[in-house]
Amino acid sequence: MEMPNTPTVKTAPKAPNYETDAPRGMWYEMREGREQPFIARWRVAGKKDSRAFASAKERGDFAREWLDRRKKYGTEATSVSPRDIEVWREFGRLTGGANPLDVAQFWLRMRGIVDGKLTVEDAISKFMVAEKARELAASAMSHQALHFRRFAASFGSQPLYKITHEVISEWLGGMTDPKSGKPMGPLTRRHHRKSVHKLFAYACSARWLDHNPCDAVPVPASNDDEVNILTVDQVRELFAANGRALCLGRLALEAFAGIRYSSAARIHFADVDQKEQGVIFPAKKHKTGRRHYVDGFPPNLWAWLKVAPEEGWEMSARMYLDAKRRAFERAGLKPEIPAGRKPTPEERAQLDAMHNVLRHSFATYHLAAFKDAAKTAVLLTHRNPTMLYQFYKGRASEAAGKDYFRIMPAAG
Repeated sequence: MEMPNTPTVKTAPKAPNYETDAPRGMWYEMREGREQPFIARWRVAGKKDSRAFASAKERGDFAREWLDRRKKYGTEATSVSPRDIEVWREFGRLTGGANPLDVAQFWLRMRGIVDGKLTVEDAISKFMVAEKARELAASAMSHQALHFRRFAASFGSQPLYKITHEVISEWLGGMTDPKSGKPMGPLTRRHHRKSVHKLFAYACSARWLDHNPCDAVPVPASNDDEVNILTVDQVRELFAANGRALCLGRLALEAFAGIRYSSAARIHFADVDQKEQGVIFPAKKHKTGRRHYVDGFPPNLWAWLKVAPEEGWEMSARMYLDAKRRAFERAGLKPEIPAGRKPTPEERAQLDAMHNVLRHSFATYHLAAFKDAAKTAVLLTHRNPTMLYQFYKGRASEAAGKDYFRIMPAAG
């Protein structure tokens, strides 16, 4: 009698016990008398590897993880050691979980720099090429070039990445005047720090460095007496003594618009918009290398520009600076020094005090008269009012400020 077909019942495979049975590709050994007698051995690319454990359970747990890694990533993954895992975890902690491939690419890009192939002198050369392409004002370029010559004299051959904030701080603190041998003033050191900061900011943007060491360099403190201003009477006398001078229009722009003397020396009649009462600063004529249009200047500026000789706008920059010197001499603000004679220390101090003095006077009296730091900063083309508070706030009364902007041409 034939038995009816009955379905075969499949039983689930028995789960392997890795505490006693090694997975395929691994074998177990026992080394009695050791603190960790349970041994697991395997091969990767023909090379033996092994681990020892204190118990069969620990060995079994490891074998299960080992087998999972091999199935998921291939046999090479089974060679990862606990030390490798710890290093990997530390890498993740230090980089904030960054992608290791991104880090590797950055390292490859930086390796030439870290090996010392990019020196400070090389970086300065590349930076100055980029600055030249921006078509900055010649005065700004020459000042930067001077600062970098001094910086390169100390660090030119050193790898850029080795320049730390401590090195820069020590360099700034030890700067001396090459003529007198005396320590450089705070304002001069401030300007040098600014140039060096720009260099390292460029290096960061070019990905030569990952941080700017100058960020940690304190800005040298500057004394109030480094900014000199004229009294209202001195400015009144300056314009009274030069009412017909060819440089009158440009003097007015310095005194009543706060324009830098270097910009005033290069400005043309077409840059002064008398109809809309604004001033155009072409990129090549401004310190920042950017075009600016500024309006909102006090009325007395336009009164002086209206009576200024038109032929005065045709003067070259050198001619204007010479005419301005004579204008200051006529008003008794600068000493008359015969050609060929060096100024005495007292005369040199008087000459130095007149540097950009009209711009400083404008900033001081405008802030005092109108008490609007943001407006004054806009007229001076400053980025923000911070410098105004540092150098100009509280240096003149409101009454003096209003008197300053009432200085007008004589009637008729």
